[in-house]
Amino acid sequence: MNPCTLTVDERGVARIRLNRPETHNALNPELLEVLGEILKEIERSAQIRSVELSSIGEHFCSGMDLKWLQESFDSAGKTLDNEFYRLGLVLHRLYHMTKPTVAIVQGAACGGGAGLVCCCDIAFASSGARFAFSEVRLGLIPSIISPFVIQAIGERIARRYFLTGEVIEAREAHRIGLVHQVFDEAQLPKEALELHRALGQGAPQAIGRIKSRLIGGDRMPLSDLTLKKTVDWLEETRNTQEAREGISAFLGKRIPNWVK
Repeated sequence: MNPCTLTVDERGVARIRLNRPETHNALNPELLEVLGEILKEIERSAQIRSVELSSIGEHFCSGMDLKWLQESFDSAGKTLDNEFYRLGLVLHRLYHMTKPTVAIVQGAACGGGAGLVCCCDIAFASSGARFAFSEVRLGLIPSIISPFVIQAIGERIARRYFLTGEVIEAREAHRIGLVHQVFDEAQLPKEALELHRALGQGAPQAIGRIKSRLIGGDRMPLSDLTLKKTVDWLEETRNTQEAREGISAFLGKRIPNWVK
């Protein structure tokens, strides 16, 4: 099964769908590799006018695949720098696309999944959607996604949710700027279609210039050096006993040993 699919309609709307519903669309190396290639293909296409990122199944994306991370502990001396760097590149490509990008979120969007939402220009969520930067509860840190999240919601708000790992309900996500609008789930396809119609009214080259020169470009805090640093910080954290305990506790459905 393809972990990520792409369709393009006659209006030039490219729809990317995360397709690992059995894992709540958790991010693993295979999905990230396919998603990265899809983003490159979209960027090269002159026919594509706008991009929609959604998912198949109950949840948008539960973040990094914790079973895959846990398995990495059993490989002595194994590092995940390349895999983490692939996540950073996907986020970077999504954020810097010259075509307008729209996230359509249902269910949970946690960690890296919430990071994907923050990289999109526009985000719609169902009223039942919920978000979390829950890495801290796993002994990890939201390292690679942090520049994009802070860009989207601001440092002050990010401090709270990075440090607590609290669940952010859809209405609160709207209030803090994590998503632009919230709709009943049945309304989402119609609202997304109307949005793509509005985006299709804009001149493609003007849209590209707006994105590259006015609302991104040099102001984006994620340079190549920053990307390398965030990858290193996450790899360093992954190798701690806290991370081993946090991931083991989550997968074992128990409370980690630091919770009293």
